[in-house]
Amino acid sequence: MADKNVTVSVTAMEPPPSRNGRGVSSDAHLGLDDSEMAIVEEVRRFRQEIMPARAIEHDRAATFPSDNFSDLHRMGLLSLAIPKEYGGRGFYIANRLLVEIMVVEELAKACSSTGQGFHNHVFPLEMIRMLGTEAQRQFFFNEVLERGAVFGGWASEGPGRKTAFELKTKVRKVDGGYLLNGEKFFSTNSGGATWGQVWGHLEGEEPAADNLFLAMVRMDQDGVEQLHDWDPLGQRATTSGTTRYTNVFVPDLHMLGGSGAYYSNPLIGAFFQIGWAAVYAGIAGGALEKTVELAVTHARPWGETELERAIDDPYVQNDVANMSIAVEATRLLLYRSATLLEAASSNFSRRPEAQTAVYRAKVMASETALDVASKLFQVAGARAAVGAPKTGIDAFWRNARTFTLHDPVNYRRQRIGRYVLGVEDPPIGWY
Repeated sequence: MADKNVTVSVTAMEPPPSRNGRGVSSDAHLGLDDSEMAIVEEVRRFRQEIMPARAIEHDRAATFPSDNFSDLHRMGLLSLAIPKEYGGRGFYIANRLLVEIMVVEELAKACSSTGQGFHNHVFPLEMIRMLGTEAQRQFFFNEVLERGAVFGGWASEGPGRKTAFELKTKVRKVDGGYLLNGEKFFSTNSGGATWGQVWGHLEGEEPAADNLFLAMVRMDQDGVEQLHDWDPLGQRATTSGTTRYTNVFVPDLHMLGGSGAYYSNPLIGAFFQIGWAAVYAGIAGGALEKTVELAVTHARPWGETELERAIDDPYVQNDVANMSIAVEATRLLLYRSATLLEAASSNFSRRPEAQTAVYRAKVMASETALDVASKLFQVAGARAAVGAPKTGIDAFWRNARTFTLHDPVNYRRQRIGRYVLGVEDPPIGWY
């Protein structure tokens, strides 16, 4: 199995003197064992040494980072969330979720499109683990292990809907399976995915939670068309444009879980959200690392100070201190929410507490990513802004601004407030 025991050459690289730099504390307190820390360290070296140059090119061209995903396959990480009994690494919502979240965070420090894409690959695999039959698990997990298949999960649709949650994509029962018709926007990973998990309702029935179907569709099937209309401000390499489905046949084996099965696990919406929080935390951490680098190597002291180095300027020190505090606080909220979400997977009564913790992490990470990515330029100075398109440092803010708009944090704040005040628990939903 190509995905299991192959290590990309980056493992031979010498690690940096400090694992996380001086901006945040070490990971020694997190309780990961040596094998788990080795996974995080390998990803850290990969994103430090290999990914930065690629990120600039993929951002500029709005192309899917297939090279990153090919390397992740060779490193055995596309199977990170596949249970060990099926040949995977065995890190999922009910078992050491923190490892997957830290991998997403690390990837996002160099390329947030890759971080988002990785979690969007893991999410359908988690659906298959939770909802799939034994035959479906064997088939789809083997697609990853043997072929390096990349997955995507797509619910959102384009114009013509009354609300952001309205779905017009339909499935119709036919002999041996279903016919799928509709369009999906925000089809993250569609530029490089092998399989898409497409959300739709049964034709002729009223759209409702208990009438939701999850169709597993190969991207090269007849009737699948990508419109290549993704040209956003940020997250450009996610290739999240429109995918159109016209009479696409979905065999029964590829219809996941049956009608309404998505909501049978009350934690899945929170699992979706925590991956986004990890990407935001990664953007913030990457921006902090770049700020420190530029403050040391690029920034000049302001003329009024008579200092020789920008890093001796108390205002620079103050800005970097605040950035570091925010990034560290974000990481701790994120990691705690991962621990609570894993605990809730074996005790659903803890779901409201865990879901609220994820919301707290997401709100904090959203604000921190935007703030740190902006302050990067304040510390680095005007010359950094002039060269930003070539160096890619503008991508931190563009990516944060684009991705944090996908789920308005004010609605997460409202849910947090209602829970803390005892008004109501956060509802179960896809968000």
